[in-house]
Amino acid sequence: MEEENQSQEIGDEKRKSRRFSVVDLDVYGKESGEHVGKIINLSHGGMLVTGEKSIEVNTIQQLTIPFQQDEDDFMYLSVEAKCVWSTKSVDYTSFSIGFEFLDNTDEQYKLIKNMVKEFSK
Repeated sequence: MEEENQSQEIGDEKRKSRRFSVVDLDVYGKESGEHVGKIINLSHGGMLVTGEKSIEVNTIQQLTIPFQQDEDDFMYLSVEAKCVWSTKSVDYTSFSIGFEFLDNTDEQYKLIKNMVKEFSK
């Protein structure tokens, strides 16, 4: 698919891939196992996470997202992601964190597509 076909205008921002709201997906630090937060939306290019701690902007994170594809098939999506922004939520009880995926592989794309299919609102 050509990048032009994947792009969509959102305000002044141009997105490379469509975002999907998802439910029941958590993200963890790959090495530490520490809970980073809950995924709010997900695309082939990145994700929005809400968490209890801020992440330093421009840091590279090794993350893992566990999900159950069906009754007997538990999967893990491991990604290298750059924190592109991190702000306090409106109620100041959590942080909204934007991640950009740095290693978009075909396998990653297929897993994200399956996750969106299973967990979209």
